[in-house]
Amino acid sequence: EKLVAAMSNARDSGMVEVSPARIATTYFTDNIACAIPVKNHASMDYAVTMMPFMAARYQAALALGGVLSRGAISCGLHFADDRTAFGPAIVEAVKLEKETGFPRVALSDEVVELAKVLSARQYKLHGGPFARNLLVDEDGTTFVNTLQCLNEECDASERTENVSRHRSIVQALLDSDEAATPSIRKKYDWLGAYHNWYCTNGGAHRSDLTVPGIGVNRSFSGFPG
Repeated sequence: EKLVAAMSNARDSGMVEVSPARIATTYFTDNIACAIPVKNHASMDYAVTMMPFMAARYQAALALGGVLSRGAISCGLHFADDRTAFGPAIVEAVKLEKETGFPRVALSDEVVELAKVLSARQYKLHGGPFARNLLVDEDGTTFVNTLQCLNEECDASERTENVSRHRSIVQALLDSDEAATPSIRKKYDWLGAYHNWYCTNGGAHRSDLTVPGIGVNRSFSGFPG
């Protein structure tokens, strides 16, 4: 029931300001597959810009609903409608999602290069949306800066409430029996490190809302790294 409610809320949050005619969304088991068709340079720019934005909304809504998630963004041949999704692009995304390990939405190498090209061409002075919406992990993975959407879509009071809720969720995970398993603890520590980075460096400016006792120190840098 919690998963269904969180996924429903995430769907509604992720699709705001996105034309249904420009995206196909398919749900299967506990997975969500979103695809934006690309026909020319303009639609490619739109897809590369919008997909991280949508992914951030989806993942933030799931997290605030108490559901951790991970994912990947790829580009290539793909067929999608509201019932079906198949093709090399989703195969690559599924592979990358499994390899990324941590609760983050990773970008494929090709999408990273497209974002770099678009950023250099259109956003030379300030980096554009990618400077805010993407981060580079210390392992070299470019991923979606999910909590950034709280800066852009919430007022100060709501942002504080959401960051506090996210902290409580992370703390509960760290204190859970599952955290005794090293492979799971590693994921929870990563999430805590990312939460703390957002609180101190990512725009929240609320060091009082950090999670204490994180077992790792992890560094994140702005895109393109």
